[in-house]
Amino acid sequence: MDQRTKDPHAPPPHAPSPDAPTHGAAGDGAPAGAPPMAGPVALFVQVTQSLMDLISRETQLLESRRPSEVQPLQGEKARLTAEYQKLLNVLKAHESALLGPKDSAVRRHLRQVMETFRRVVAYHARLVGRLKSVCEGVVNAISEEANRQRRDSVPHYGRDARMAYGRAGSVRSLSLDSEA
Repeated sequence: MDQRTKDPHAPPPHAPSPDAPTHGAAGDGAPAGAPPMAGPVALFVQVTQSLMDLISRETQLLESRRPSEVQPLQGEKARLTAEYQKLLNVLKAHESALLGPKDSAVRRHLRQVMETFRRVVAYHARLVGRLKSVCEGVVNAISEEANRQRRDSVPHYGRDARMAYGRAGSVRSLSLDSEA
């Protein structure tokens, strides 16, 4: 039984590094054990792998609490996503010609690639959802504290002779760390 079966929240397996040997027996650039693929099918697998690598990198940055380093990846992610969608539409339009019969090795390999991609995306989505929830909780706590301070404040005249709130003579400030 593998680690993902034991812990459903464990990160998905990371794709092999670009330095790892990925050539099949034919030397066609396909991963070892993959059937020979060409044209849109091979390009689709390559774009899917690149997108998985990028999403995995994003996930690592978020898990290591470095969200500011995610922003520079967004342009490449948008480009790969658009390319992925375009190639997926091509595969759907010419399915039987490009993928062969229903039980072909190409279809089986494509299913494996897509299943791995779904796991990577699902884990990333859960992580982003948890981080969003945490951020919303922090914002709500800050808002509640600011409201509490306002309720607990004493009205008084400020330096400009207008009604002000807060403890007379005290200065209250609230700041947020933009890197958090």
